[in-house]
Amino acid sequence: MTIRQPLIIVLSILFLGYGFSAQASTLESGVLKEGICLQAGTQWYRHWTEKIKKVFKKEPSIKHGLLVRAKACNQSKGQEWDIDENGVISGVGGELSIYRWRKQFYPATALRHSKGLHSVRYRQQRLYFESRGSSYCLTLGKPMRFKTLPWEECLKSAESRWLFDLPPDPGAEGLIGLTGIDSNQDGIRDDVERFIERVLPDSIEKKETIRAMAISRQKIYESVENRDLVIELGTEVDIASDCFFFLSDGDPENILKKLEAATVNTEERARAWNKINSYFSGMSFTLPDDLSSQCSFKTEN
Repeated sequence: MTIRQPLIIVLSILFLGYGFSAQASTLESGVLKEGICLQAGTQWYRHWTEKIKKVFKKEPSIKHGLLVRAKACNQSKGQEWDIDENGVISGVGGELSIYRWRKQFYPATALRHSKGLHSVRYRQQRLYFESRGSSYCLTLGKPMRFKTLPWEECLKSAESRWLFDLPPDPGAEGLIGLTGIDSNQDGIRDDVERFIERVLPDSIEKKETIRAMAISRQKIYESVENRDLVIELGTEVDIASDCFFFLSDGDPENILKKLEAATVNTEERARAWNKINSYFSGMSFTLPDDLSSQCSFKTEN
């Protein structure tokens, strides 16, 4: 019988949006198509008429700012955004704002506020703003055009999210070796971290539990030749799994299978995973009667 200690997960909730960071980073669309980022970098949209161009030229608040577009993520300066503890988003040209003209909303950066501008805040992974007493979010439609949704609808749609501070897609280089690429040095492979952010949008606790599991699995890959350490780390994975089952009311087993598929995604990693599993052959494990005992959450303000 294996005695399991509770998994202690520290959650740092600094404001109403997830992913606060003191460093500039990208805001990537949470729609199914990956790799589309928010970018400041033009005075007007190419398809605009001369009439609307004149309107924006006369607007003093955004005269020295830039319109914002959805572009392929490329780590350029225009795709760098800062988010403070109040959710204020700043980039090249000033704070992210919404300009309303003829019932249309246009995102732009601005150095100062005016009557026609609406400040955008990062809340619950959405771009939140208010206009005429109502709350909205800015999301991405087709083809690569912005659209707005009432706030209540935003919260029901995972695709209305903008993911802050995601590591870049490692591409083919992320498939090399057992441990892949961890560009932000948080203990999770970049491709696995991106998977977690997209699949688990609804709960900080679930996400942090899965992250704890991913970190332990990454350590297992790094220690594949050390049987004793692998078994010790395997217990950590089991504890996180129990905690995740407690937190989930849907189909947690399906999500865990998808996580394993995302982790064991090359022949080399599959061979190592088979070796790791062989260390546990013949061992028995006992589930606790109360799965909630496997996770304890502490919130830091």
